[in-house]
This record gives sequence, structure tokens and C-alpha cells, in this order.
Amino acid sequence: MRYLSQHGIRVRRENIENRDLVIGKFLQDNPAIARLWLDPEYAARVMCSHPSRLKVEQIRAAREALKRGNDIATVAQLVGARNIAQIARLASNKTYRRILH
Repeated sequence: MRYLSQHGIRVRRENIENRDLVIGKFLQDNPAIARLWLDPEYAARVMCSHPSRLKVEQIRAAREALKRGNDIATVAQLVGARNIAQIARLASNKTYRRILH
């Protein structure tokens, strides 16, 4: 995201829903970057690098807890999420789709 920002591509909260489209267009225009994103470990490092984002271990633990039938609020507390909305987005597959189960 920082790289996109440095190159004039702004992804803000107001247009976060369009983030994947913006990134997709950028990757089409930049094949070297696209190759990096094909590596799941690289993608996970980038997606989870910001301090406010969930870490890979938290994502996996949250998915397991959700599978066991825990409600979103409980899962948020169990994994130390920033807020309930963060887990709600994970549960609805709006975020962290590339992080493998």
C-alpha cells in the first residue's frame, strides 16, 4: 500500500472497497510487481505489515474460532483484534482473502 501511495495511487478508507481493483490495474501495468504478488508469503508479509492489521497467526486463529461457532465479538477478543469490525470483515471475506487457511 505504501508503494502504491508513493506512486500516486491513493487508497483511503472512503475508497477501500475499490482497493482490489486499483491494485489489479496497477499490477497489470507493472509485471515485476505482479510476479511478487504471486508469492503467497510475500503477499501475507505486505498485507500484515502495518501495526493496525491482523497478523497471519491472528487471522488463522480467528478463522478457526469462527469455524467452531464463536461469535464475532468473542473472536475479536480471543485474537486481540483492534475492533469487532476487523473480524467482521475477515468473516465476510472482505479482507485477508489471500492469507491461506
